[in-house]
Amino acid sequence: ARNKKIGLSPLKLYAYLACGRPIVSTYFDDFQFLDDNQIGTLTTPNDPKDFSTAITDWLSQKQSLSHIAQQARTYAEKNCGWNKTAKKVLTVCKGVVK
Repeated sequence: ARNKKIGLSPLKLYAYLACGRPIVSTYFDDFQFLDDNQIGTLTTPNDPKDFSTAITDWLSQKQSLSHIAQQARTYAEKNCGWNKTAKKVLTVCKGVVK
């Protein structure tokens, strides 16, 4: 419930993307961008089989992992940096001050 109210800011996730790593995570609305950009997989919460299958699927794509790694890094550079975060915070602050 807490995450639904305030959202998530998973710094580790952004760091992994910046390192060119695809992400396997349990499903959160805030993480939909992983599936949308084909840089990760969202799995069913509390389903270890689904989670392990997702990892196995990524590992079986050895031929395309370097391309996926570049996509993940590019996404992180464009969307997850501190400049982008600062702009979001500034927008929120301006909305509060009005």
